[in-house]
Amino acid sequence: MFPKIVGLILLFCIFVPCLSGTTAYSLSTPFSATSFWNTPLPDNAPLHPNSSVYVQNIVRQVRTHYSTYGDISTYSYTPPIYVVPDDTPPVKVRHSDCTNGGSIDTGLESQFAAVPIPADAVPSEGTDSQMVIYQPSSGQLWDFWRGEKRVEGWYTCWGGRIQNVSNSQGIFKWPYGATATGLPFLGGIITIGQLQSGSINHALGIGIMETRAGIHSWPANRHDGWVNDENAVAEGQRFRLPSNLDLDSMNMHPVARMIAKAVQKYGLVIWDTGGYVGFGAENPARIISKGLSDPYIAIYDGTPSYEILKEFPWEQLQALAWDYGMDTDPPVPPSRLVITK
Repeated sequence: MFPKIVGLILLFCIFVPCLSGTTAYSLSTPFSATSFWNTPLPDNAPLHPNSSVYVQNIVRQVRTHYSTYGDISTYSYTPPIYVVPDDTPPVKVRHSDCTNGGSIDTGLESQFAAVPIPADAVPSEGTDSQMVIYQPSSGQLWDFWRGEKRVEGWYTCWGGRIQNVSNSQGIFKWPYGATATGLPFLGGIITIGQLQSGSINHALGIGIMETRAGIHSWPANRHDGWVNDENAVAEGQRFRLPSNLDLDSMNMHPVARMIAKAVQKYGLVIWDTGGYVGFGAENPARIISKGLSDPYIAIYDGTPSYEILKEFPWEQLQALAWDYGMDTDPPVPPSRLVITK
């Protein structure tokens, strides 16, 4: 009984700051230990022969769009994470046809037939209205895209459910999931608890503006790329910082250093097309809505999110081999088809 209670406390503190004054835990994502999210990269992981071209593409996007440094989504276009107990009442979430496709996806509605949403839950700001519900006791999580609470109940335009989370590889079944790649938020998001603890122990997801059309790399199982250029970066591609790069000797904001060390050890994956080059951090809406202090005031220490990555070594990135880490036969259509959410 005692180990189970301790385990639940640890899981809780991954995503929810421990407000008793103790340091929040910083563990791997809740997916399988063998998931690519949680597996450190070997020093000699093979690189793509076109690595330098892909990296130059990312650097150009960083330098010419929005902040010139890259950004960390904190208050909008990144989800709040609700880790809920087993007694949270489940509610039915309906499929809203926000893209005017003219039909309701019964597969999506079956996944959202009973979701334990807290009564005070709110999606993120911005047009994506994202939200994550994770229930450790049932081993299930749900990602919402354009989620909304109406008078008659909850709706979501898209998203998905993962069952048996602790044994999952951390990829939604095609074509579900809130990101364009079918990769869940909990895999690559930076949580408040991790930032408070000083360590991020998993791979990170990142969105860029210009993604390649017509193709994607594992672990993505779909994409919404739009650039018809073979030198454009594809969704699902994985990058890392060199294992021998001395990050401690570089002048970086502490949060940027944490991110860089995670990218060096676990890598990053292009998981979406966005309005800028940016990582996703846990949205503090669930904390602020309770009247508690915004944790990012202390975490960022007065630095705007768009300046955190000012000294991040983007130029030092390396592109890993295509489909790196996939231990099955290469996927075949429809997994290579364009899916626009």
